[in-house]
Amino acid sequence: MCKFWKKEKCNHHFKELKTKINWRLQVWNSLTGKRSLIGIYVVAAILGIVYLTQTNLTATIGYQIKDLENGITKLQSENGRLTINYLKLQSMDQITASAVDFNLVPAGSPEIVMVRTSNQIAKR
Repeated sequence: MCKFWKKEKCNHHFKELKTKINWRLQVWNSLTGKRSLIGIYVVAAILGIVYLTQTNLTATIGYQIKDLENGITKLQSENGRLTINYLKLQSMDQITASAVDFNLVPAGSPEIVMVRTSNQIAKR
């Protein structure tokens, strides 16, 4: 090292050390100045806006989910009611009552008709 290093406050033999010291000083000076306060305020404002936006979106989606759940319960109750009505309409009492409304007559006992085939006629 140079014997005048302490007087000159620099190291002219190792220039990369000098740039690191200057870089560190520049960072430190930028953090303590008015610009850094403005930067911190800007970052805080941006983070606040992002937080409010996300909170609003979450609340909106929560309301939509609640509405959909209410719709599901309404559809389930209506499905149960329609199933009961379907089963009532399929009952035998309802079918016989409908037959009278359509002027249908009940069928009597069926007659069995025997048809002779050509083989049976040929055998006689």
